[in-house]
Amino acid sequence: MKYWLAYLIVGTLLLGGLIVSALYSPVWYDDAGHFLVATEVANGSGMCYPLGVVDLDSCDHDSPFITMGPFLTYPIGTLMGLFGSTMLNARILMVLLSLVAIWGFFRLARGLTSELKALIAVAIMALNIQFLTYGAEVLGEVPMMGLILAGLGCFLRWDRGEGLKWAAWGIVLWCMAVGIKEYAILPTGLSLGILFLIRLLSKKDAARVVVLTGTYTLALILTLMLLHDGLRGLVTHLQARESYGSEFLAFNLGISLKFLLLKPLFWLGTGAMVLKWRVKQRPEEALTLSVQAAWLIFFLLSAGYDRFGFLLLFLPAIYVAEFVPYLWKEAGRKREWAIPKRIALIMIGLLIFSQQTFWVFGNRILHPERINAAEKQVAKWLSVHDAHFFSTVDQQLIPFLEEGMRYYPTRYVPSMVHDPSLPQFFTYMEPGLYFAAGPYAFTEYQQRIDWGAMTAVDSVIVGEERWVLYRGNE
Repeated sequence: MKYWLAYLIVGTLLLGGLIVSALYSPVWYDDAGHFLVATEVANGSGMCYPLGVVDLDSCDHDSPFITMGPFLTYPIGTLMGLFGSTMLNARILMVLLSLVAIWGFFRLARGLTSELKALIAVAIMALNIQFLTYGAEVLGEVPMMGLILAGLGCFLRWDRGEGLKWAAWGIVLWCMAVGIKEYAILPTGLSLGILFLIRLLSKKDAARVVVLTGTYTLALILTLMLLHDGLRGLVTHLQARESYGSEFLAFNLGISLKFLLLKPLFWLGTGAMVLKWRVKQRPEEALTLSVQAAWLIFFLLSAGYDRFGFLLLFLPAIYVAEFVPYLWKEAGRKREWAIPKRIALIMIGLLIFSQQTFWVFGNRILHPERINAAEKQVAKWLSVHDAHFFSTVDQQLIPFLEEGMRYYPTRYVPSMVHDPSLPQFFTYMEPGLYFAAGPYAFTEYQQRIDWGAMTAVDSVIVGEERWVLYRGNE
């Protein structure tokens, strides 16, 4: 293997970062929600959101909390069914799937550039705090993006005339991506629309894109109907999640632009992508630029979550990597200054691309007691107060409960808060029942909770996180 040392270094960096993340990344709201659904799969209940008590509908199969599709939830649940329903076991599978995703990214990069530059692109992503964090948590973004990038690689081969089978594989992979995170429908469909416009304006094979788009649309509809028991089931599924439109069409440009402003990789790589397309007018740049533009539009229209934003870093990493061998060679032209200049180049690269990665991971490794410290403390309170039944809207607490604890969670996702037809109190409550209030109770759900019906029993503040244990007034 020509670049065996590079493979070893990049592989160690990538695997080491994901393992550290799996062990030390805090459990947070969406992470916990997906884990709870996968736990029900492990228990044999299928994909449903647990409501924690036997005397109520104990598992909701139509819950809007179910936002990670069966193509990922079932593998996680199956693994936990075999080896135990723990967060660590779920994250081990996520690490493996992230490695598969980065392999798809590597194959795409190698098809666009060279083997060495593709390895550099992988190294750039392996330094990224968002990739390492989300790639180890129970979230669908990294596996979804891996499938989209692998599918893009297939479309590139089809576009180069290597056969219809590559277009078919690309469609299959993109449909699988939607089977993990359904919002992928929006940017994937938009990317084909942008590609059509580019080809139409440049008068290059626009008709082929129309055929590809039509075939993908048909395959997508059939996939969604298969996953949701036909058209009626699909409509019911979408209606239960219609409130998420407020997240995907939030137009929160302030947060979105702030995220991008602090990501030099995005600006450098996207600029290089546009420049290369303008200069060379190659079909492959039209494809990659279409996908990048579609994800950018999707991100700018959304609520600006950084797990949406970091998806804009993959393709730019490939185009930034193209310049690295040239810069390395230039830095070594004068022997007497070669070593200092190359060390400076490495340090600048780490500063630009790793950003807070080493600082954040270092703090987590040195202070593991701080990870979910508040949730662990609240779980102890519930035990001390003999609160075997309690209510909460902060689902990130649930993985830390002692065995046998029963909870009444809310049935309503945060995006439903402003729906006037829903009840004032967003969770089950009765006199004497405990209520564990965390960050989501004091932010997303605050205006829909009857605080006057409860009395504070205990409280804790960890960093910027506040938790209060309440008890319903008799």
